[in-house]
Amino acid sequence: MAHEDKDGDRHDQRQAQQQVIRDSGWPVIVVPLDYAGPTIGDNILLGWRDTREAPRAGPDLLTVTKKGTKVKVLRVGKNVQDTMADSDAIDLSEMLSRPDLKPTLEHREAKGDAIADVLNNVALESGAELIAKGATTHALLRDAKLPILIL
Repeated sequence: MAHEDKDGDRHDQRQAQQQVIRDSGWPVIVVPLDYAGPTIGDNILLGWRDTREAPRAGPDLLTVTKKGTKVKVLRVGKNVQDTMADSDAIDLSEMLSRPDLKPTLEHREAKGDAIADVLNNVALESGAELIAKGATTHALLRDAKLPILIL
């Protein structure tokens, strides 16, 4: 669906984006209004956090990937010293490698930045054409430079 247009949408349409994301039960791609970037599916950034919704992230992400897609699994927060404490993200990366995707796992500390800013910055640094996230924040949608897949 298109990103909310505060200048062009009627007042009663402005909450449609949030309502679809919350109530549909399906993954939703929100595309920025002026987006004219590349086709989605070659390079994806997956914002990862160990939540109850997280197990759906891998299978839902497969709906927009193809053989050879690069998927950077990004965990924002303190770097985990104990590898076993990060086993869920490692398992997800392993699962994504099975259908011939090219996953990598990365940690970044926010260092005072909002998580949305870290996701946007890493996506631009890595050449991603899509940010995928299990749950999203208003800030991520508001400042989106790339399409966002809400899983």
